[in-house]
Formats: sequence, structure tokens, C-alpha cells
Amino acid sequence: MTTPTWAPPAAPPEALVAGELRLDRWRPGDRDDLYAAVDTSRAHLEPFLPWVAGYEPASTEWFLNQAHEGWEMRREFNYRVSGPAVAPGRVLAGVGLMARQGPGELEIGYWVHAAAVGRGIARAAAAALTDAAFALPGVECVRIHHDPRNVASGRIPARLGYRRLPDLVPGPPGREDERHVAWVVWKDEWAPVRG
Repeated sequence: MTTPTWAPPAAPPEALVAGELRLDRWRPGDRDDLYAAVDTSRAHLEPFLPWVAGYEPASTEWFLNQAHEGWEMRREFNYRVSGPAVAPGRVLAGVGLMARQGPGELEIGYWVHAAAVGRGIARAAAAALTDAAFALPGVECVRIHHDPRNVASGRIPARLGYRRLPDLVPGPPGREDERHVAWVVWKDEWAPVRG
């Protein structure tokens, strides 16, 4: 995990509600549900998320530890998404706000369980995270980056009213040589389309 040069002075709420969805801060007790969600979604996630290829139970432990540390240091705010779309309480998606863009900016990342694709889960969660980001002091801009091959992922910020940047940007830490599509919304222009 890279250390950002900026972090918001406060953390967002540990639980958010987005319609029928709940976003809850990841906890150690989520280990089995997280591993099962990623494991059963490998074929769906792996083309766009390289970390899925080597995912194993130890990966889940590592992520949950990093999620705890990132939250405490205000570098990352990672949530499990649950709701009735697959089974109540099951992990439908993983989403997060990351302070890796620079002062006043947060980035949203997301993945969705293969059985929950196409149900608006990532869009609803991204809208809730954008609201939570702009409620934090000092946050003026939120970004979403995605692999250019992942057309479905690009529809999410487009439908929420984010603007696509004209040039591709470096990938996330550790994969800077990749080029990603970037979307941005500024606090004074945030008026999401919720439907």
C-alpha cells in the first residue's frame, strides 16, 4: 500500500445506506464471506483486476488487515456491500474511497460479485461513496478510474454525472505502466442521477 501525501482530516461513517444496500466497513469477521465472494467471481473479475489471479485465503487476511490500517490512517475507507440482490447479508460487492490522488481528492474503486452484475449495485454504492466523500472536510474532487476494456465499469461514473477526462491516466499503485480511463466530479457540480 502506498502512503498518500494527503489524507482527509476525518473518516466517513462506518456504515452507509444506499436504497436496499448497506455499505459496512470491512471487519475481521467478514473473512469467509469476502473469500467466497471473490472465489466464486474469479472468471468475472480476473480480466480487469490482476490481484484476483492469485487470490487465496491468506489474501483475504492481508486485505482485511490493510483495510483496518488504511481506515485508521485515513488512507482508504473500504466497505463490504450487502443487500437482498443475491442473499441477505452476503457480500455483493467491495467498494472503497482511497486517498491516492492528491490534496482534496479521493478515488472510488469497486468490484461486484458475478451473481449481482447488472443490478445497479456499483452505481448505488458509488453514489453513496461520492456523497460520503463530499461530506468530508477538504474533499473537493472524486475520481473513478477503470481499465479501458471494462466498458460496464465506465457506465457507472457516466450515469452518475462524472465527466470523462480526455487522456488515459497511469494505473493504480504498482501498475502505473497500465493506462486507465479516468472520470472526475467536483463538489460544486455533484448532482447524481439516482435512478
